[in-house]
Amino acid sequence: LPHTADGVIAGMRAALRAADRPVEFKGLRVAVQGCGHVGLAIVERLIGAGAQVWASDINDEACEQAAAAGATIVDNDRIHAQDVDIFAPSGVGAILDERRISELECVIVAGAANNQLATPEDGMRLAERGIVYAPDFVINAGGLINVSDELDSEGYNAERVRFRVASIETTLDEIFEQARAERRPPEAVAIDMAHTRIAAGAR
Repeated sequence: LPHTADGVIAGMRAALRAADRPVEFKGLRVAVQGCGHVGLAIVERLIGAGAQVWASDINDEACEQAAAAGATIVDNDRIHAQDVDIFAPSGVGAILDERRISELECVIVAGAANNQLATPEDGMRLAERGIVYAPDFVINAGGLINVSDELDSEGYNAERVRFRVASIETTLDEIFEQARAERRPPEAVAIDMAHTRIAAGAR
């Protein structure tokens, strides 16, 4: 789980670059929806780096833990509409639908939740609003990277895991660059890249 949170933080750096923002967490305003294990770890890392964090969860205990870490707790139904730099959906999926996207006040969406887009069209809606979206299956791959390394025939290598998790940032840099050049939503570019890599691996 810490690896997923580390990957999200790395992905946020790439997203800040893509949004032409300073890659600096001090003073950055972030709204984190979902304060389970991964969400809380994201909250703690952001606050540790000097960010201002708003957080929400349907579970009161999770909210208490986030508050203890230094986050301001807001209503779970309104967390997406906070006036922040980054919205980090890290709870349930399908959170980015037409209504919520129209209510976003952020410049970046970068979080750990799976399947954040309610429909494929929602990726276009984010792009049309000029919001940088870090595709969920790229930014939240840290946990998967860790698990796959545990299954490696040569045994687990913590240094290799750290390196691969850090590479989420460079992968997203490539995706954002290509998305900008081709005027396509980042998740469409990311899916094409994944298909290309899988095909190359299968040869």
